[in-house]
Amino acid sequence: MSSGQKPGPLDRELLTSWLARVAIHDGCDPLVLTSAIWPKWRVWTVDADRSLADEHVRRVASWFGLPPEKVTSATLMGIGQRLHGSLKPNLPLWPWIVSLGNRNRLRRAGMPFCPECLASDTQPYYRLDWRLAWIVGCELHGARLVDRCERCGAVAEPHRSVAATGDLAHCVACGFDLRCTQRSPVDIQALGFQLLATRVFNSGAGDWGNASISASEWFRRMRSLAIKDLCKVDKRGAAALGNRQIGLWFELQGPIEREARMRVLSRLVSEVDGPPPRAVGYAAVRCQGKRPRAATKSVPKKIKMVPIAKARVQEDWARWLRRNRLW
Repeated sequence: MSSGQKPGPLDRELLTSWLARVAIHDGCDPLVLTSAIWPKWRVWTVDADRSLADEHVRRVASWFGLPPEKVTSATLMGIGQRLHGSLKPNLPLWPWIVSLGNRNRLRRAGMPFCPECLASDTQPYYRLDWRLAWIVGCELHGARLVDRCERCGAVAEPHRSVAATGDLAHCVACGFDLRCTQRSPVDIQALGFQLLATRVFNSGAGDWGNASISASEWFRRMRSLAIKDLCKVDKRGAAALGNRQIGLWFELQGPIEREARMRVLSRLVSEVDGPPPRAVGYAAVRCQGKRPRAATKSVPKKIKMVPIAKARVQEDWARWLRRNRLW
């Protein structure tokens, strides 16, 4: 494959989706294409959708004959900066950006997608918006996003697609056509919060009680409410999720889990009135560190054996399954 003028990213397409889609359309595996573009860099071992170093941007822009800004627009850096102002690219987790859990070329979490959107694409591709943690449903089709294969349960990893499949719409583990995934309607309350958050992000400001605050501050406060102790899912909701509320960070959860949290957040938003709730202040204080205590003589304590709560066992088991890509 030679360099020259080639197709750029489609509307709101992720960088990795673009590279993989072009490679497969040209009859080669994504790994072959990226090895030709960056011979000394293994792009698939990092989350390249978050950001690229300037030298890597220049290289791929030159290869495809595109302006560097076109390449950068396919990453999440611009969105992250709008959400948080200044943002360090090497942070392990970006608030409100779905984390895929990279481990070499494998992912511990799947790339979220809408089956109906993939089915309507001439060339199936993955959108930037699907990596936003508050996006849990497709506003066009009213369907909940999916992040794994319906047949075998493997997480969606479009970057590991091969030329033989012909597109990015097949499970890399069993070959199932992801466009045939059974559609599940997104929860109406979660979708309401999603629409609110998107409106705040696009406008750059949001309402908090009787005051108007910046979008970055609004998302910071909402993120402090999304912690497990405050944004609790009721027993019926947890049972519907298969009791998969495993205490992971919000950005590490799948669409089903985040939908359940956002259903609760939608109710908390309606209760906000006046100054920020206690959760916001607590989150800010927690980050400042604790006052050092005076040194005291260490006294051995008698260990008391107590049974482990069932919920704790379920959480540990779910973490193990996720870590080993069995969930």
